[in-house]
Amino acid sequence: MKDTSEEMQKIYHDMLMQKSGKERFLMGISMCATARKIVLASLPKNISPQEKKILLLKRYYGNDLDEKTMSQFISALRSG
Repeated sequence: MKDTSEEMQKIYHDMLMQKSGKERFLMGISMCATARKIVLASLPKNISPQEKKILLLKRYYGNDLDEKTMSQFISALRSG
């Protein structure tokens, strides 16, 4: 979906490029931290830290990892 005009994309891009590399990096880190908080808030409250990691793994990578790889990661999380 593309709902932003080319003109606005250019303005936004130019605005971002005026920031230093460090500022852009910190913006990315902040966005990742916010996304993680949102995902964590959506998980059941009474689960173990281990199960929380497994649910995070599934939420973040469930569409990207094949079943075998996902099972290997889950096994590693459960054993460690």
